[in-house]
Amino acid sequence: MPTLGFGQFVDDFSDGDFTANPAWGGDVSNFEVDINQQLHLNAPPQSDTSYLSVASGAIDDATWEFFVSYEFNPSSSNLARIYLVSNNSDLTANLNGYYVRVGGETEDRISIYRQDGSSSTQLITSVDGLV
Repeated sequence: MPTLGFGQFVDDFSDGDFTANPAWGGDVSNFEVDINQQLHLNAPPQSDTSYLSVASGAIDDATWEFFVSYEFNPSSSNLARIYLVSNNSDLTANLNGYYVRVGGETEDRISIYRQDGSSSTQLITSVDGLV
């Protein structure tokens, strides 16, 4: 007999916490949920990578919605990657997955990349000046 199952992942940070229900992992000390219930980076001002990841089984027929806001002009070394799927929870390691890159190009674009190991390939990009 066939079995049908639905899986979803939603976190709107309305509980003010990202360390439980669901538990995000990674550089948790570099992030916080503010009074507007928005997750944001609160890392020391240094050149480094910070990330959060959370396990989810929702990939087939998935829809992703997220809000990104910069209070600065992104650059090739100061940008956001939002991983849609990855086979590694450590997003600084070699992995296989797909991510959305917001900024990081002189044309201020939003692009989708495929990552294989340490190599990334741009699959699609927006018009210039979108960021």
